[in-house]
Amino acid sequence: MERLRVSWMSFSDDGNLSLVENLSRFGIDIVCLFETDCTKISLLLIKCEMIYCDKMIKVATDIRRTIPHIPAIIICHCSSYIRGELLTKGLDDVVSPTIHPIELYARIIGLHKRYDKGQYVKKIGDFHIDYLDRNISHNGIDIPLKPREYLLLEYLIKHSPKPISRTNILHHLWNCRHDPGTNSVEVHIWRLRQKMLEYAPHAPQIQTIKNKGYVIAISSFRQEKLSAVAQGA
Repeated sequence: MERLRVSWMSFSDDGNLSLVENLSRFGIDIVCLFETDCTKISLLLIKCEMIYCDKMIKVATDIRRTIPHIPAIIICHCSSYIRGELLTKGLDDVVSPTIHPIELYARIIGLHKRYDKGQYVKKIGDFHIDYLDRNISHNGIDIPLKPREYLLLEYLIKHSPKPISRTNILHHLWNCRHDPGTNSVEVHIWRLRQKMLEYAPHAPQIQTIKNKGYVIAISSFRQEKLSAVAQGA
């Protein structure tokens, strides 16, 4: 498993999904509970109105009985008594709808660290990507990265050896559908190159492919992909 995959269900009529949608900025995939296999999700996120809280106590019991291996958080305005009931019945956390996306993300990460962290660490070539701590290392040496630098490097490594266009980077990092005409991508690529040279000088470096974009050519990963294709042919 790579990115955190959060399954979303709502018992609310307000239609406000901004809190959940903001989680995608932190590298979390949001899927509908009824459109995915429960064995492939990382966490269950539930939103409900206070008037449904009594029903949610039964739902919490059912959730913990049917999918005990998946952490679950409920987003709801409710009394401390109802909060206690929900936690007692097996939910892992109860938070307010006014919670900031950063705090919600931190709580999700904290839960996964108490569950199974190993499945969220992936090795590609000599790179190790930790999807929970949002950390990337090369041959055991951590590369200190800011949030967008992490997203950019993870994106390039994951798609190696395919070049990633400037347009795709803008969409992935800034959710821009159209080119704003700034040099943000070039600045982030330059900063990332400097850090790679300092902390991972022996790692494959970021290359610019004319008219195609940027790429990190991880030879061992490329050979694994080519071997897999050949075996399946």
